[in-house]
Amino acid sequence: MKRSFFIALLLLGSIIANAQEYYYWANGEKYFLELYAEKQYILIQGQNKIAIAKELEVSEQSISELKPIILSSTINNDRASKPVESNQYWAFVNSTIDKAKVESSGIVYAAPSFLVNGKEIGLSQYFYVKLRKEKDIEILESLARDNQVEIIGNDSFMPLWYILSCDKNSKGNALEMANLFYELGYFDSAEPDLMEDFLMGCTNDPLFAQQWHLNNTGQAGGTVGNDIRACQAWNITTGCANIVVAVLDHGLEFNHPDFNNISPISFDTENGTPPSVVRGNHGVAVAGVIGATRNNTLGVSGVSPDVQLMSISNNLVLAPLLSQRLANGINFAWQNGAAIINNSWGSNAIEQQGLINDAINNAVTQGRGGLGTIVICITHNQSTSSIAFPSNNPQTIAVGAINRTPSRASFSNYGTGIDVVAPGVSISTTDRQGALGYNQTAGPNGDYTSVDGTSFAAPQVAGIAALILSVNPALTLQQVRNAIESSTDKVGNYTYTLGAGEQPNLTWNNQMGYGRVNAFRALQTAFPITGPNLICTNGTYNLQNQPAGTTITWSSSNPNGLAINPTTGVATRQNNFSGPITLTATINGGCAPVNLTRNIWVGNPGASVSTLIYPVGLRGVNPVTLNASAIYQFRVDQVEGFPTSWTWILPQGFSFYSGSTTSTPYIMTSSSYGNYTMHCRVNNACGFSYTNSLDIILQSGGGGTPLRVRNDSEEAVSEEVNSLEVQINKNPYPNPATDAFNIEVEELSILTLTGSTGQKILSVSGVGKITILVADLSNGIYFLSITNGSAIVRHKVLIQR
Repeated sequence: MKRSFFIALLLLGSIIANAQEYYYWANGEKYFLELYAEKQYILIQGQNKIAIAKELEVSEQSISELKPIILSSTINNDRASKPVESNQYWAFVNSTIDKAKVESSGIVYAAPSFLVNGKEIGLSQYFYVKLRKEKDIEILESLARDNQVEIIGNDSFMPLWYILSCDKNSKGNALEMANLFYELGYFDSAEPDLMEDFLMGCTNDPLFAQQWHLNNTGQAGGTVGNDIRACQAWNITTGCANIVVAVLDHGLEFNHPDFNNISPISFDTENGTPPSVVRGNHGVAVAGVIGATRNNTLGVSGVSPDVQLMSISNNLVLAPLLSQRLANGINFAWQNGAAIINNSWGSNAIEQQGLINDAINNAVTQGRGGLGTIVICITHNQSTSSIAFPSNNPQTIAVGAINRTPSRASFSNYGTGIDVVAPGVSISTTDRQGALGYNQTAGPNGDYTSVDGTSFAAPQVAGIAALILSVNPALTLQQVRNAIESSTDKVGNYTYTLGAGEQPNLTWNNQMGYGRVNAFRALQTAFPITGPNLICTNGTYNLQNQPAGTTITWSSSNPNGLAINPTTGVATRQNNFSGPITLTATINGGCAPVNLTRNIWVGNPGASVSTLIYPVGLRGVNPVTLNASAIYQFRVDQVEGFPTSWTWILPQGFSFYSGSTTSTPYIMTSSSYGNYTMHCRVNNACGFSYTNSLDIILQSGGGGTPLRVRNDSEEAVSEEVNSLEVQINKNPYPNPATDAFNIEVEELSILTLTGSTGQKILSVSGVGKITILVADLSNGIYFLSITNGSAIVRHKVLIQR
């Protein structure tokens, strides 16, 4: 298909100038940002902070530490626009910056920060573009030249992803450029390099930057965001000291400087008496993953740093009565107040052991006064398709390991019974002090180590369970388990199948279980805020699973738009406001205040003059020149506010071919040449909002490629259109059909089956061989329409029995 993307570039300036909203695209969805101009990202040449402060007329203290730009060796620069500049440094300026001063200064690039749910998000000079196919690099190179952005290179792990860089001479910052590149429609994805500053306000522990399992910033070649969302969870809770996590392992060092939360109650299973004894290196490393002290300027942080750790020691080596001793450890733990028991040990040889199973049964049925102690176990590290005992006991939560990318860690056991996965490679944690332990460096540097194994994935899940119980210790074992397993991220290139695991309502995969655990979402799932997603006048909100003896205080992020009664949770729209609101439920009366949030929409849809309508492939072109008497598919930008329908106000002589109330209708243009204007109204339950209007010029040889509607008996009259139709012009078979028929398409297409009177029966999308089930339809003639976004083909299908 012949399309010119240069048309869209002509209006770049007007697109940016008209933009009233800040947003970015990811996975085909639009996400909105709130401008935070009081903090600016800057890129400079060299390290002269004093000179930059003088040029910007800000204090030197308002500029953060200058850090060098370091590009990963995983970036291939074969198609780079030019060699990467050396000696460049970045920083944040905690002040507004005069744009004119940036232009006249030695600053290479500057960009504002943004807020999302109150958290600061930085915007660097980089953005990412994912090509649809390799040859699209030519389009990318042309767009980069025209917009004065540089191609840095592509990712060696995912070569269709390219990294581009802006400077102050570019036609927009990285956010604006990413949106432009995506909205032109030539690429699978285009995203700005947004930076969440976890290190500020998350933890000051010096080794936290290495703890990718808690906050993956892409360190050591990992995938950004492949973590358990610890920082976000800590905005809700860091744990409470009345929650005890037992670590049945080699035993803990009570005097380790990064443990200030070890329970005085402990037990040694070898002697059968308190206290526990350090019998190896493993236990200290496991315990650090759960509960190393946070924000103490030492070492690392645990997932639940403010809970108590109970040390239960065992040799964990072959010996007579080993099973009995392990069972004793489990029984001692739950009988002495452990809410969670972490078991980073197991056997692939012994499939079941009654003594240990009975101890687990005691814990899950009698622990916590009958609410159930949560028992966490490892799938183990033999890379086999069967998980170890006791993780194969369905009363436990069986935890496997993933790597940085994220995929199943090569050593991690998998198969029937695996419940969840967590990071298990290069996990930074506590070690025995000094020259003892895995890291035998003398002095404080020897107090920490990096380890691999499911042994260090499981304690992350134990930590998440502890966070949940810290908010409400009265939740049952099943409630905690449901919150963890139903809130996972379906990561990796795996297929998750509904009902394939032990929970019939969840999707499961035999290598990843229900997916990667997500501490933040698990807390939100355990304590959901119920109430309407959309408020037109008023609505009532409640917090589920509120702890006994506590009170709830409600607040709104914008009381002038939505007021909420702080006690009753009744929310009322104010001043005819329309827009997003964040509601906060604060739990008072526990060990510390807990803030749980929910995002809702108030009022009419979020359409505005910056919301564009356009023929496919011509976004931003206004006026647009089209052919007369031709069918085009139109689109409208994604709109927040739960739209229910779209009202297209067509010029005289235009008509709908299909989809008249959707956001993607097919419209036939008038047969008369001339100038026309099209409007669109976006509707929801509260009312409507208008998009920007579209001016249309109809003439012979108009821009774009009209959709060609072709019936079975009609010959293709255009070589270009015919080349499009060839991708989808396959006959359905068998035809006549009885219970089903098949159709084969070579690219992603939408298939719509209608009856003889035009009523829509079904619509599906897919690629390859697609089977349409028609056993429930009556005999007769039906019509199958197939579109790939560039052409439409129609077939008659006869159902005959």
